[in-house]
Amino acid sequence: EEKTELVPPGEQNGPESYTVKDLTVDTKYTVQLAAQLQLGDVVSLGKRTPEVNISTPSFMPEAPGWVKVSRVSDDTAEVQWSPPPLSKTPGIIRGYEVRFA
Repeated sequence: EEKTELVPPGEQNGPESYTVKDLTVDTKYTVQLAAQLQLGDVVSLGKRTPEVNISTPSFMPEAPGWVKVSRVSDDTAEVQWSPPPLSKTPGIIRGYEVRFA
C-alpha cells in the first residue's frame, strides 16, 4: 500500500527529517522524496530521489499453543501442534523447527 505525506519545510538551513510511524513488522518498504513547489496557483512536483529500500525486522513469535505426538507405526511418529496466536505473532511464520532426539 503506497502512502504519501506532504511534510512542511523546516528552517531550510540544515537537514530535513520526517519520522515514518506505524510500519508493519517483517515488511519491505521503498522511500523516495521529491520537493513540491507552489508558484501562485501552480503546484509542481520536482524530480524524485532514487529509491531507498528498508525492511522492518521480524520478531520472535510465541511458542505453539499445544503439541501432540502420536505413534503411527514402530518406526514412525506424527507430530501435531497449534500455531502461535496471530495476535502475539508480529511477523509471518515461515516454518517450524521440529527437534527430536
